[in-house]
Amino acid sequence: GRYDVRLGEPMEEACYLDAVVLEAIDVPEGWDVALDERMGINGPQPTGEARFWRRSSVPARAVARTAGRDADATDDVGSADGRAADLGPADPRFIGRLADEATLELAFADAIDAASGEPMLVLDGWVEYPYSSTGFAMWQAQAPYQAPTLEAKDPATGAWVTLVAEYGYPAGMPRRCLLPVPRVGVPHGCRELRLRTTMEVYVDAVRLAWAEPCPGAVRHVGRLAGASMADAGFARRIPRPQRRPDYDYAHRVPLWDCRVQPGAYTAFGDCTALLAGIDDAVAVFGAGEEVRLSFDARSVPSPAAGMRRTWVLDVAGWCKDMDLHTGTGATLDPLPVRDGAIPGADRDALHRRHNVRWNGGR
Repeated sequence: GRYDVRLGEPMEEACYLDAVVLEAIDVPEGWDVALDERMGINGPQPTGEARFWRRSSVPARAVARTAGRDADATDDVGSADGRAADLGPADPRFIGRLADEATLELAFADAIDAASGEPMLVLDGWVEYPYSSTGFAMWQAQAPYQAPTLEAKDPATGAWVTLVAEYGYPAGMPRRCLLPVPRVGVPHGCRELRLRTTMEVYVDAVRLAWAEPCPGAVRHVGRLAGASMADAGFARRIPRPQRRPDYDYAHRVPLWDCRVQPGAYTAFGDCTALLAGIDDAVAVFGAGEEVRLSFDARSVPSPAAGMRRTWVLDVAGWCKDMDLHTGTGATLDPLPVRDGAIPGADRDALHRRHNVRWNGGR
């Protein structure tokens, strides 16, 4: 009678969880849905809203190019199978940076402006994240760290035109992100796009899709039945090719080589009141801990015949690591608030009641 979800912190970070909503989005057969989600650097910022499409195209040809090497990546990016395009070796000096600038060229059978709807790249993948100190070291070494830039090829001249410089990327663990393709600036009849970057980004699958409204889509919101904080231990990290992060939750150990930021964490046990809505009253947990969420299954009816379901966990919150170059990374405080928000008395009262477990110093 319920759906149980657990959110754990396996790294040397603190999580500040404000609210969690479980949603089910049902679409008719023949339709697909994804969230407008990415780590946004430039261009239109991600909205988190659902985007629907029924027409899409996988690349007819994909080529990964780096210094002195071209590699056919068509099969690598044809489906989300955990095997990503090879953009060349990593820079041995810096976590998360490629040794040389690389491009991933994508040729499609259909022209971008040949269909109605809003064109977008649907990209499955992950990144190897650097730390703040790594970014500072790259700057010192004058080794540019460039997020993927989206470019289009002019079929009339063969020249590449920048659409969005340093657009964004799938942020962290394997996930799907959307890169809307701005129609303004796309050459007429363009069938080729490319991503240019020095980031250690792994593109597992990519397709060109045209977003449009889906009148038959149905969304259900699961009711939060309860939430509790727990000391769960550290899930075993599974080494995968191409640094693909994966964890085995069934095999956990109680200790790991992690420090903890000193501060007042949420007490183990019930913390439902902290996660009931977006109010800057946060459940706080650190390395080796987790929030256990329970949603009422009766509030999410089964999909109707002919409908296909996508589950969405909509999370509001923050996290902070302990890198030496991370602002206030050595302490749990100050607690974050939304831009422009003024914390109220209710938020402070919830924190005094629940965030009373002192931890840190190990």
